[in-house]
Amino acid sequence: MCVEGLTDVFIGAANRAIPVRRGKGVRRAVPWWTDECSEAVRARNQAFRALRVSMTQQAVLEYQRLRAMVRRTIKRTKRAAWRRLCSTFGRETCMNDVWRIVKKMRGCGGMRRVPVLVDGDLVARTDGEKANMLAKTLSGEAGGVRLSAECLRQRREVLEERRDLGHKKMHFKDLLHSLTFTEDTRSSDAAV
Repeated sequence: MCVEGLTDVFIGAANRAIPVRRGKGVRRAVPWWTDECSEAVRARNQAFRALRVSMTQQAVLEYQRLRAMVRRTIKRTKRAAWRRLCSTFGRETCMNDVWRIVKKMRGCGGMRRVPVLVDGDLVARTDGEKANMLAKTLSGEAGGVRLSAECLRQRREVLEERRDLGHKKMHFKDLLHSLTFTEDTRSSDAAV
């Protein structure tokens, strides 16, 4: 089937290009987080679970007390970490280093970039090269992509319908070759 073949091509390209990571998906750790913070959060969460089980006044008060304790602990730990950090800055400290450390303290991650893609001997480093490599791979130029007779038949039908509507006849292979990042950006720039 055409759809299944195309799905297999997409999944195969994604598996080759995107690294697979296993893990918990936890938030990025901040440098000011301590074992004291973890213990306070664990106790608060345990009190919350107890509160859900028995909605008593004592359970509510215990949860509120521990929640306030977590807030105080985190605030105190952050303040101490900021003071330690600021004491390390001097007149010669580069502003890039300062901002990198500040972002790390806030737990902000930078924009994740797509890693370098390798396809045989070709290496794609820039976004344009990566987009062109993807277009080339999906068009079947990269080799190894063979479409079934059913898929080719469906393509011909779509092209025939297009021609019947009065559009210029275009072969599907020519259409795919025209879908490169460079030409796409040129056409969008011309439209502006």
